[in-house]
Amino acid sequence: MNKNTIQNNQLIYDLVGVGIGPFNLGLAALSQPIKELNCLFIDQNESFNWHPGLLLANTTLQVPFMADLVTFADPQSPYSFINYLHTHNRLYKFYFYENFFILREEYNHYCQWVAQQLGNLKFNTAVIDIKFVDSDMDDEIYQIVIKDLTNQSVSKIYSRHIALGTGTSPHIPARLSNIKHPNVLHSANFLEYEAKLRNLQSVCVVGSGQSAGEIVLELLKQQDQHPRQLTWLTRANGFFPMEYSKLALEHFSPDYMTNFYQLDGATKHSLIEKQDLMYKGISKQTIADIFDELYRQSIGNKPQPLNLLANTNLDEIVVNNNSSTQQINLHTNNLLTKNRQQFMCDAVILATGYAMQSTQLLNSLNQDLVQNDTKSYALNADFSLQNKALNKHKIFMQNNSLNSHGVGSPDLGLGCHRNIIILNSILGYEHYTTQKNTVFQNFNFNTQKGHECVNYTTFH
Repeated sequence: MNKNTIQNNQLIYDLVGVGIGPFNLGLAALSQPIKELNCLFIDQNESFNWHPGLLLANTTLQVPFMADLVTFADPQSPYSFINYLHTHNRLYKFYFYENFFILREEYNHYCQWVAQQLGNLKFNTAVIDIKFVDSDMDDEIYQIVIKDLTNQSVSKIYSRHIALGTGTSPHIPARLSNIKHPNVLHSANFLEYEAKLRNLQSVCVVGSGQSAGEIVLELLKQQDQHPRQLTWLTRANGFFPMEYSKLALEHFSPDYMTNFYQLDGATKHSLIEKQDLMYKGISKQTIADIFDELYRQSIGNKPQPLNLLANTNLDEIVVNNNSSTQQINLHTNNLLTKNRQQFMCDAVILATGYAMQSTQLLNSLNQDLVQNDTKSYALNADFSLQNKALNKHKIFMQNNSLNSHGVGSPDLGLGCHRNIIILNSILGYEHYTTQKNTVFQNFNFNTQKGHECVNYTTFH
């Protein structure tokens, strides 16, 4: 790579990252020590802050502490979680803490600590457009139009490669998205509204994932000081735990990801449908804590504060604007009995998950980008978009490869592995070692012999 190549007297970056969540932050940290790479990472937010609305006390990541930004690529990196603990004089405290899982609040602080040390991050900057342009001294490169949100100035930068890490945004089903009521909110904003919720008489939580479980638990813990009638409903068959037994966890490995990619589209789709409890559901500990809290609050046969409704779809939310309290009317449908029911509440928390943000930044490139059978962008094995133009300069996708690379794609534990693949692909050689033979199971679907995995990193 040549740092000094210019386009119209401007530097051409080797890699520009769009969005700075954990995945692109990890990519920035791993690219920092590589002298032949000149990288820049851009985010419209003022600073790094990971899901601030869900940083509930004592909640943890669902992956072990080794799944930090860099350790699986470089255990000696100064940006590791262990070094973070060492720097903050917390090594022995964490040692005696005896918990494999990082507190979510501490993970956020760790990422902020890494971000503060990196010189290749640019916050408060929005990306407006991306397109191919001819270069004075190179092949076609990407022109990225950016806007400084401090002074509203617009400028252009250039890069050979792009890593899209715009992440996900709170998802609300279309039938519910037009509800305008201050007490109908997504779980992503829970902490912002928590104080207000304490003064209400009834709260309904919708969903059966980890966020829903954590919010229900938090509301239950507040019952002694702030008694309310709570309802927890989900269209799922029950309030089931996430599957994370040890052999099941091997599906979150480089081996499984490598070999999953080689399957045909129909087989991939069928597998993913059967694996939903590997990445959805609630941790067993959270379920146990909810049950224990319900048991404690039932002493003396006190009325149960929580109504649990599985197999129940929320069809509609109706706001009674003629009421002085503007109570919320929930129209539900039992998916087994087909019985319809209505009930009132003061607030609704929609723990309805997250969806990938729109890729409209790629609109000018659409004619050259390949779509798969799910009408999303098709990815190469190295997580780059398949391009009809076969241009050697690539756009890599972070956390948008569930259908192509398998169940582990959104998992923090494989973010580092994906970044290894991306950086090695850009460099054209294996700078960071790709881990192979990492599991006891044979995930090599193409053969019953041996246990080797195909190296899907492509160099040019």
